[in-house]
Amino acid sequence: MGVVKNIIPAIASTNALVAAACVNETFKILTGCNNKMNNYMQYMGQTRVSVSMFEYARSDDCLVCSRKEVYLEVSETELLKDFTARISEQMKLKGPQIKGLKGFLVGRGIFAAEAEPKFELTFGQLLD
Repeated sequence: MGVVKNIIPAIASTNALVAAACVNETFKILTGCNNKMNNYMQYMGQTRVSVSMFEYARSDDCLVCSRKEVYLEVSETELLKDFTARISEQMKLKGPQIKGLKGFLVGRGIFAAEAEPKFELTFGQLLD
């Protein structure tokens, strides 16, 4: 019972802070009274009561933060391990994970055992 008493105020105050930030941004959008939050907001409640906001710098050649799409052609005879090596080299990825409709084709950690037998299959076999 002591644990529940300590958690509930934290949840309520967090919900109140998030709701207040949402209402504040909605008010700014509807009235145009101030600049809208651009990208990221950080609340420093344990050290001080302040809200700081900053904009992340985007890099055009970054796959994560750029909005660039990459299209790759795959033949039915290409092995999954060859495709994984090709995209790792071409896109500078370390250990990419590829997920199909029926589970992981390439995975790490707990998904590695599930994906291991699929490395020697061609895309034609995987599509079947």
